[in-house]
Amino acid sequence: TLVRRRGVALAASWALMLGEALFPLALLAGESWLILALAAMLAFHVATAFVMRLTLFPWAFVAAYPSVLMLGHVVRRALG
Repeated sequence: TLVRRRGVALAASWALMLGEALFPLALLAGESWLILALAAMLAFHVATAFVMRLTLFPWAFVAAYPSVLMLGHVVRRALG
């Protein structure tokens, strides 16, 4: 478990925090980067659901992806 591997747990925690904090930049970076970021988040949420045995957990996040893609389009268009 991660309790016995403090370094791995610390690195995973920081990676998750950085990913969440930097995600809004994907809205500005272009559609391909946004899709890549969403795929990474999907992998994280599916892995979390698998480990925690939460069958419906990822669907709540996947349901928001179309609106995130649209928001990215609107933001990039507004900024020129």
